[in-house]
Amino acid sequence: MLKAIRAGLISLGVLVLPVYLLLVRRWYLHWGATDEERRQSLPGDEQVHHPRLETTRAITIEASAAVIWPWLAQMGYRRGGWYTYDRIDNGGLPSATHIIPQLQNIKVGDMIPTGPGGGFTVTEVEPEQALVMALHTASETGTGADMSTACVLLPLDAERTRLLVRQRVDFKPHLREIVYYLLFEPGDFLMTRKMLQGIKERAERSRSSVSARAIS
Repeated sequence: MLKAIRAGLISLGVLVLPVYLLLVRRWYLHWGATDEERRQSLPGDEQVHHPRLETTRAITIEASAAVIWPWLAQMGYRRGGWYTYDRIDNGGLPSATHIIPQLQNIKVGDMIPTGPGGGFTVTEVEPEQALVMALHTASETGTGADMSTACVLLPLDAERTRLLVRQRVDFKPHLREIVYYLLFEPGDFLMTRKMLQGIKERAERSRSSVSARAIS
């Protein structure tokens, strides 16, 4: 009986795994992004030349790049937050719902903390275009991972912008690392999608507030 159940589970796994890898995994690795956006080169790609994992996620925001950029510039743990699930990503503090002027002067070499113990180093800043941050623990120490995150703004017209977030990760192909990143992927998708939605909500609210003041 147990052998039959085990054989059935193995057969089910053989059937389900290709569907997961071809459809479900592809969907959450590239949520919201078009095929063209997924394939195109973006700022920061050079930070990780041969990624074992690459994600490109995107959202359309009804606001200009100038309105969206300040929300990107102030991101980070105990800064403006990550606009996602704050209990997980920001030490329980709520992400900012307003622009913080003192956090706007972001520059190459700055650290954007991801938690109490460290964070990403800013490697590229193109105001209203791209913010790139990277972490190079694998190449520097031989363990961990090399990772880059690029937030890229692509205007559609004067009042609509595509926000793309691309992550590229390289790590040693040991079983522990492979299992870790397979488990990491779904959680990272949920956090990144929430972040994109959080930035969209805040930027569109900012735009509406500016428009209302201009009319009055």
